Amino acid sequence: MKIGIIGPGAMGYLFAYYFKKADINTVLLGRKNESSADTMQKSFKVVSENNTEKIGMEISNSPDIISGCSILFIFVKTYDTKQALANVKDFINKDSIIVTLQNGIGNKDKIAEFVSEDRIVYGSTSFGATRLSSDTIRLGGMGTNVIGGKNAVAVKAVEELLKKAHLEVTIAGNPDFAVWKKAIINAGINPLGALLEIPNGEIVKNDYAARLQEHIVREAVEVASSTGINFDLNEMTETTRSVCEKTSGNLCSMLQDRQAKRKTEIDSINGIIIEYGRKASIKTPYSDAVYCLIKALESVY
Repeated sequence: MKIGIIGPGAMGYLFAYYFKKADINTVLLGRKNESSADTMQKSFKVVSENNTEKIGMEISNSPDIISGCSILFIFVKTYDTKQALANVKDFINKDSIIVTLQNGIGNKDKIAEFVSEDRIVYGSTSFGATRLSSDTIRLGGMGTNVIGGKNAVAVKAVEELLKKAHLEVTIAGNPDFAVWKKAIINAGINPLGALLEIPNGEIVKNDYAARLQEHIVREAVEVASSTGINFDLNEMTETTRSVCEKTSGNLCSMLQDRQAKRKTEIDSINGIIIEYGRKASIKTPYSDAVYCLIKALESVY
């Protein structure tokens, strides 16, 4: 079995690390400006609390590296999902399974423009990682992967792969619930971490930031309910706080993007929640405020 990962950022390298440790044949497809057009062996370092490991990985910016892959994981930024699939569609096997555990809402629908929905497995991951440099990542909080999809056989294949890599996985009857849950948590963490330039744990230690987080989560839960996906507000507030505590030293992806002067995923997290809210005539002033602040910062990079 050959596994492909499209998007060698922090999460792409994180999953590649676990797959390689389990002796699973894994290749990485990077951006055109990240390496030569030829396939090459690249080493990257994984830093954890107790040690540092070096892992060798086959990586290329040429899409033919994913030819023959049974399962493809998409870990590009949400705003790049559609273009990434357009770039590789001619190299994807006709029976390949496409997996998205990306941040934000709407990735599955973008992928479905290129492959049939019965080949898509989607959901969320609560793993954390910080990219320290082009060849080094730091492991963040450990969590679980929640997956689902229309095709039970495809979902089972991804479940078995993740278990082989010793990664915790749960199959969800309604993966959209998992996607929304992660989006709500991210909405309450990412913009605050990025704006205040602090790790996750510091958000809940700051009374003002913690209060703002509660308001954002409340708005998002109300918006989710308007789409038919219902959460308990107190539970989601506590879950978001708990994620901050469990990943206390982790720099959220939006802060990493800010520090690297990259475009953030604010549109597919807070932005799309605001959009759904407008359609349902639900006011989201706190989400609007952090959204505008992040977009203002992006505009002056």
